[in-house]
Amino acid sequence: MSVFTRFKKILTWTIMSTAVLALTVTSIASGNQDRAFGFKLAKVQQQQAKALERQLACLARNVFYEANGEPMAGQMAVAQVTVNRARSGLFPKDLCAVVSQTTIVGGDTRVCQFSWYCHDNLNKTRVIKSSETSYIAARRVFLEGQKVANIDKDVMWFHETSIKVNPRWPHKVATQIGNHVFYAREK
Repeated sequence: MSVFTRFKKILTWTIMSTAVLALTVTSIASGNQDRAFGFKLAKVQQQQAKALERQLACLARNVFYEANGEPMAGQMAVAQVTVNRARSGLFPKDLCAVVSQTTIVGGDTRVCQFSWYCHDNLNKTRVIKSSETSYIAARRVFLEGQKVANIDKDVMWFHETSIKVNPRWPHKVATQIGNHVFYAREK
């Protein structure tokens, strides 16, 4: 059984258990108003589970397109940078919005925060299977809270080693993992 299937079963069991418990408690306590509350609680929990799944899918897609083929630590580092951005207050709070964030420069040039997103020939809704390393890396970072050494909360940028940066780049090198150099913002 895949990790994703187990995750969905646990999530479904948790939602159903909570709903049954809420209904049991409310039906014992008193009538229809309490029972309606139990249903509302279960619906909110289902919505939260769907939102988590959506966030995880966006993160896994970003890891896939940015670091596919890199070692697990490199893929997790890309996931951590994406999560760091969402938590920083400098970028959107939603992981999908962080991944898809673009800026128009010079009136007509579109610049993407993550380079793959600007490539029109890529499937931006690609489903990443739970067995793929990019999904596993995203899950470890986003759902399990695992961290990569030297990737603290201030590390919010990276690029491939083949790319040369402007000498006036305002961020300091935090580490290099695989083919990516990671940067932290100056404090």
